Amino acid sequence: MRVTESNGWIERSGRSLEVYEVKIDGWVAAEFSDGEPEDANIMRDFSGVKSIPELMKRAYEAGKRGEEFEITSEEYVDPFEDN
Repeated sequence: MRVTESNGWIERSGRSLEVYEVKIDGWVAAEFSDGEPEDANIMRDFSGVKSIPELMKRAYEAGKRGEEFEITSEEYVDPFEDN
């Protein structure tokens, strides 16, 4: 199981927002970003926390199968930006 964490900044509506993303084997498993302070709650900007139990289960199952567990870090790339 390969877990990749990335962190960076994006521009939205003239504002800089910090983004933290977790991928498992290339699949975006969770993403967290800054937003308006009044929206900084689990229902909006932090909804990725709801995926934590599933992520833990996947890591546990991979360990039972004897898979290596690798964590890498990289710069976040905005999927909506021309790169």
